[in-house]
Amino acid sequence: MPSKDEKNLKNVMDKIASVEEPRRSVMQRVHSIIVTAAPT
Repeated sequence: MPSKDEKNLKNVMDKIASVEEPRRSVMQRVHSIIVTAAPT
């Protein structure tokens, strides 16, 4: 069973995939920065 974080990540990635360029690239970059900076 996927964890809450895994489900949230899938939802975010699905949402980003549904957005048109160039917004998609910006959203992916921002998401990448947030994930990198987030405490683990």
